[in-house]
Amino acid sequence: SHIYHRVLHDEVILLDSQTDAYLGLNQTAATVWAVLAEGGTTTTAVDALVTRFNVRPEHAESDVAELIADLLARGLLVASP
Repeated sequence: SHIYHRVLHDEVILLDSQTDAYLGLNQTAATVWAVLAEGGTTTTAVDALVTRFNVRPEHAESDVAELIADLLARGLLVASP
């Protein structure tokens, strides 16, 4: 894979080695990234946000969908078949 990530405290830095582009993820996004990187689903990521940050499921669903769309658009995440 050409995408590398590094955890720094409660944040994650993503690097695309093909374009040298990088993106910093805050705690919320880093939590979603960790779930997805371990093979989790969007539902699992939503559940993790609800549990860790005590947010409403609707808010977590919106955040997860927005992050995934952004990562897909940037080529930093590839959808599973």
